[in-house]
Amino acid sequence: MKKLFAITLGLLFAVSLFAQPSAKINLALNLEVGKTYTLNQKSTQDISQLIMGTEQNIKTEISGVNTFLVKAMSDSGYTVELRFKKMLFKMTSAMINMEFNSEKPVGEDDMFGQVMLSFVKNPYTMVLSKTGEVLAVNGVDEAIDKTVNDLDVPDMSKMQIKASVKNSFGSETLKSSFEIIMRCYPEQPVAVGDTWENTVDLKMLGRTIKNNSWTLKAIDDGEATVLGNAKMEAATSDKPIVINGMNARANLTGTEQSTFKLDVNTGWITTATSTSTYEGTLVIEKNAQLPNDLEIPMKFTTINNFTATE
Repeated sequence: MKKLFAITLGLLFAVSLFAQPSAKINLALNLEVGKTYTLNQKSTQDISQLIMGTEQNIKTEISGVNTFLVKAMSDSGYTVELRFKKMLFKMTSAMINMEFNSEKPVGEDDMFGQVMLSFVKNPYTMVLSKTGEVLAVNGVDEAIDKTVNDLDVPDMSKMQIKASVKNSFGSETLKSSFEIIMRCYPEQPVAVGDTWENTVDLKMLGRTIKNNSWTLKAIDDGEATVLGNAKMEAATSDKPIVINGMNARANLTGTEQSTFKLDVNTGWITTATSTSTYEGTLVIEKNAQLPNDLEIPMKFTTINNFTATE
């Protein structure tokens, strides 16, 4: 009887060990001042749109290496020096063929290439919270303005070049782009199986609101696996978007699925992948060139891949 009782207690003790909830961890950025962290990026975006019965397809590819040198730390986050160590940008369509490679010479008549070459050579200041919120990316717009102002082209051309470059690489665009990747951390300690939510305000066709839901899936060998699901929707506003000097309204929705692997000690991303679709209509309001509103059905399909090594 005593032997049976001892076995029963042993079994109950073993079961209780397995039943214990996993320990909570503080899954946040824990970076070291003076140290440089790296993200290697490879992204593609396919845009399909139907304009006056004609289908147009645009493919954009961005790849490169971004470095983040931690310059200062506070209770809430970090100030880092952002550099684009190398970059490849390529946009192709039936009407557009643009390419920039920071590791290749740029022709004197390649205005876009000249601006981009100057852009990637400069360091910029990023302010980043410990939960991945990108509070600011400073110095970008000023660097673009200075470079374009030095070009030997008419003022109207300078305005167009500035608008084009800032649309893809301006301060607000970069803030949105990095926050898509960085905003995966919880506000409180979490255990395996826990979920949390946050919202990101993106600069995409005016403003896009991205509502994220995250789950800590596993912790293995010092690495945390986080799964993400998001819903996106164009923000409603009384103020229209201005596209090529014309007022427009966006009505788009979408979803995103992602998988992140994070170093549990530093919180830094070791690998990250995401796939998203965003579709609906863009309405160009009637104007001097358009007697009626022009509705443009469109769809964005985006794939992002990041690693911490080159």
